[in-house]
Parts: sequence; structure tokens; C-alpha cells
Amino acid sequence: MITPAIGNAIVKVMSDDGARLLGTGFLVDQEGGLILTAGHVADLANPYQVVFPPAFAVPASLARRGAKDWALLRCKPDGLPLPVPLGDFRAVTGEVTWRTLGHASIQRGFRGAYHGVVRELAATLDLFCAELANKKYDDARGLSGAPCIVDGVAVALITDVMRANDTDEIITGTVDSLPLHAIVADEAAQLRLADQLRRLPWQELFLGRLQGLQPADLLIAAAAARLAKAIAAPAPEQIARRMINQGVLAISAVMQQLLIDADTKDRMMTAAESLWVDAIAADELARVVRARGAGVICTNNDTPARQALHCAFGSSEVGTVPWKSTVVEAPHQEPYPEAVLSRAFEELRELLRADDDETVKRRVKNQGPVAVLIPAEPRADVVEKLKGELPELVVLFFTRMRPVAGDPPDVKRIEPEQTEAMEKEAQNNNADARDAAGVPRAKKEQQ
Repeated sequence: MITPAIGNAIVKVMSDDGARLLGTGFLVDQEGGLILTAGHVADLANPYQVVFPPAFAVPASLARRGAKDWALLRCKPDGLPLPVPLGDFRAVTGEVTWRTLGHASIQRGFRGAYHGVVRELAATLDLFCAELANKKYDDARGLSGAPCIVDGVAVALITDVMRANDTDEIITGTVDSLPLHAIVADEAAQLRLADQLRRLPWQELFLGRLQGLQPADLLIAAAAARLAKAIAAPAPEQIARRMINQGVLAISAVMQQLLIDADTKDRMMTAAESLWVDAIAADELARVVRARGAGVICTNNDTPARQALHCAFGSSEVGTVPWKSTVVEAPHQEPYPEAVLSRAFEELRELLRADDDETVKRRVKNQGPVAVLIPAEPRADVVEKLKGELPELVVLFFTRMRPVAGDPPDVKRIEPEQTEAMEKEAQNNNADARDAAGVPRAKKEQQ
């Protein structure tokens, strides 16, 4: 399925007066208000009206028209959702399912869901669409400009269907799409792909064990991570991201297929258990941290905050540049935001070897990502207080509560209560994964 966060960023592209449906598009840059759509959709009008779900209509104009069949529209960035993450299909294994949401005529212009399998990657991406099999060309009108979503990221832009000239029938449900790496290669697009946009902080721990593997071993690891029947050996980044999104059981399955020493296995399982790494949590944390500079780390067990922070940001595996980070534990007294700010400056002075608060501000701004982890329930007023003094600071909260889909102002909205059943399920998954990977259970599980 397509997550609500991605669905919120897929728009209907209309004529300026809202009277005529032109196609579909999707938000790719929140701060710049940039929407990617098919070039021939943009050619039908200018200016435009773009409609975010459920019915948030904003004016837009043409920002760039690519040499190939793509275009970027621009709207005001006020109140926009998080953008759709962008990925490179060359790093995705095949026989994979693709999905999208779009405004095709078959649904009378209303939003509909479409899916199928990837057939071939050439100059364009050849897709089979189940909903358009045995349909007419006019049935597909309005779907152009929709994203092709694979493994939680947009990997291509839907541009056309293959039709018979004499009957206008869509041939074998074939949909053409333009791979995003072809658009990114055009400097005029100024777009970046997923690894640049949303690399997960703890991804390096898993990535380090995959780098350097031979293609045959990568295929084995891909199958264990449920990236089956690969067209070619997938990139290690793709496998690592899938391991994280699938959680401890998928991580265990991959480790069973690789020659990894016991200590490393234990470290990897501890990292997986320390963070709630289901698909929603992984995707949302990465997007929110990038877009807002704030997020939530959720744990299944009694991992201390400092250990969780080390798992997320302190890996020393190949290729990583660990973020500077520290834990900020403030007394729970009001005004709590002021107490957190005061303690944050204390911790950051020590972390950054600064003599005063002004030096802390300069170093947080100039020394790359600096993160603070607050072992407390997320509070927007705390984020606002910290960001007021340190705008570039990454603020993470550490909680036992599981995140759910939502659209909060600064931090990811979370469910206030976590049931005993959820706790038990998480503990059982952790125990089963350790057993399958041949890693000893934690002492408290053995007792």
C-alpha cells in the first residue's frame, strides 16, 4: 500500500479555473513548492491549479519544462505536506510490484489506486497495470504525471500508455514511465534521489555488512530481505533500507545468509530491537527529521536512551560519518522547555568543546548535523524553544510509544498508549529473530 504521507503529496493538476482535469503530479520539494508532472500535462495550460487531498487547491505556474516528458510546477510552500521521497530504480530488484495514485478517466477523474509489475527497464520503464488491462486509451487520461512507487519511494514518472492505433486499446496493460534517474541527470531539474534525501541514521550499521559482497551474495541477501527474483544484483543501500523497513525478522533472515561473526550479529540485533523500525516509523522519521529537524525514536524494550542514540548515530561501519549527538535529560518541571534548553546548552558545550553559548550556536550551524536526544514524550513547545536558539539542531525524542500516521506541526504525532499486546508481540519478534539468527537472547528473556 501507499502510506498516507505519500498519498498526501500526490495532487490533481487542473486548469487555472479548476474546470478542466489535466493530469496528476506529486510534490518533490516542500520548501520550494515544486511539483513534478509529465511535460505534456504542463503543456496543456499555464498557470494551473493543483489540488492536494482532500480538497486543498492552490495556484501554480510552470517552473521548468524538461527536454524529455517532464515538467516542474511551482506553488507557494505554505501549508504543504512532506514531499514524496525519490529513488533510483537501478538499485531496485525485479519482479517488484509498483503502485500509484492518480486521477485517470476510468475513475471519472477521481483519485484511484493502480498497481502492477515492472516488465523492463530501458530508456523508459515498462510497467504492467492491472487496472488498465483491456481498457481504452481514454480510460487512462489523467494518470500522466503520477509517481511510480516501488519500495516506498517514487522511482519513475508515469507518462503514457501503449495503445493500438486502430482500436485505441491499451496493449496488454502497458504503461510507460520515465525513470527519475533520467530526470535527475538533467541539471535543470535540480532534484536529488532518496539516498541523498532520507538516509536513515542507523542504516550504516546494516549497510556496512553488505558493502563489498559479491553480486551473487547480494542476490542471496536481497531474496532474504524479500527483494525476490532480482533482475541484477541490487545496491547494498536498497537491501539495508528494506531490512530496516521490514524490522527484526527480515534483519535476522539476511544475517542467516551471510557469514557474520557473533559479536556483529549481536550488535545488529540490538540496534534493530532498540528502534521501532517498521515501515511507517522508518519512512516517517527520515522525512520528518529532514523536513522539520525533529522526530521520534521509539523503542520496543528497556534500552537506555544513550544506547539508543549510539545505535542510531554512532556506528563506525564503512562509509559512515557519525552525527555529533548527545542525550539531554532535564528535570520534569515547568517551564519544561526552558529547563530542556538550559540542559541542552550544558551538554552541547561539552560535546562541541565550546566555552560559551554563542560558540555553541556557531558550531551547531557550521559543523554539520548535531542531534540531541530527549528521553521524554514529544512536545512541540520544546522543539520551538530549542529551534528558536539553535535552528539547525536536530531534535529527537526517545519514547516507548509507537508512532502512527499523522501530520503534526513539528514532531510526529504518536499514540499516547501502547497496549500490552503490542509490547508482547514486539518482544516475541525480537526473541524469534535472535533465535533464527543464532544470536543469544538477552538475559532477561532467558530467565
